[in-house]
Amino acid sequence: MKRVLFLSNSLYGGGAEKVLQTILNNIDLSRYEVTLCSVVRDQLNELYPKGINYSYIYNSTRGRNTSRIGNLLIRVENKIKLFLYQHASPALFYSLFVHGRYDTVIAFIEGYATRIVSGCRSICRKIAWVHIDMDRNHWSSVAYKSYEEEKQSYQKYDRIVCVSENVKESMLKVYGELDSLMVLYNPIDDQSIRKLSTAADPVFRHRRIKLISIGRLVEQKGYDRLLPIAKHLFEKGYQFDLIIIGEGPQLRNLQSYIDSHNMSDYVHLLGYLENPYPDLLESDLFICSSRSEGYSTVLTEAMILGVPVITTKCSGVNELLNGGECGMIVDNDSNSLERGLEELLQNRGKLLLLRKKAVWRGDSIKLSELITKFQSIL
Repeated sequence: MKRVLFLSNSLYGGGAEKVLQTILNNIDLSRYEVTLCSVVRDQLNELYPKGINYSYIYNSTRGRNTSRIGNLLIRVENKIKLFLYQHASPALFYSLFVHGRYDTVIAFIEGYATRIVSGCRSICRKIAWVHIDMDRNHWSSVAYKSYEEEKQSYQKYDRIVCVSENVKESMLKVYGELDSLMVLYNPIDDQSIRKLSTAADPVFRHRRIKLISIGRLVEQKGYDRLLPIAKHLFEKGYQFDLIIIGEGPQLRNLQSYIDSHNMSDYVHLLGYLENPYPDLLESDLFICSSRSEGYSTVLTEAMILGVPVITTKCSGVNELLNGGECGMIVDNDSNSLERGLEELLQNRGKLLLLRKKAVWRGDSIKLSELITKFQSIL
């Protein structure tokens, strides 16, 4: 039985974490002994399979009743680890805080996890996963001392898995030639999504055409530009309910904009929902307003449920939407997104055609094929 370690920055909250959950729930645990390690301690819930081991690097008091002294000791422990992360080599940090011997070690997301795993000196296969367009959204640089250190980190991997052709191209543009690059699309559990979509009632009951967007409330997702677009279209007489599912640091600013512009009757922030699929299934249109993506998980989920989509031009969308045949792709700016939304609100016939195309594209997404490809790289 092969021993595999997955190291991730976090366990919940984003598209990469959803993909991780899908892989772990579908990998053959009779062939692989799996250990999941998160950079910060968290609680495993039913989204992860029971037959895996769990470890962490930085401790946390979240969800635990810890004494004042216990909290103090955890803070001191974490400060020591942070000091070592910032000043010691990745090799020393990995040897001190990542335990066990493995045949394959996977840094499942860019940034901290990738820097840590690059320090693994055991004889094993090292794989890095890249979920973002490094050229347009190079957030991972915060985890490194310099660009050169990040570049050298990737050169230590046997395989670098990119979630789309565009992500692969961005890696080549930012770091130059990397022989270990390959493309593997995100596996999506289509059967589970369909089952979850009918397992509960929608949280929001709409009165008008229902527009939906799902994602972290961060600048990358473009909700700060989607709200003014919604305001402008509603003022022009278009009737709709826009719901946004997710949480993040922009929540207060977005809610303040909604309140100050009297938009609360037709724009609704629902926060994080563990099961957003009943609301997604009931929607008339999914909106991706992102400034950048790697390969949008939720865009794929929308099509699996037969929901038509409109998206800004980001990495992976051309591949996912067959060059715009299966959804509307607009230029990555506010004016283009507004024009595209207005066209679909005006033309219900085109919206119906996109729904049919979404159903066709969703039916072509097969989890088993992608899991087989994933296991082959182990």
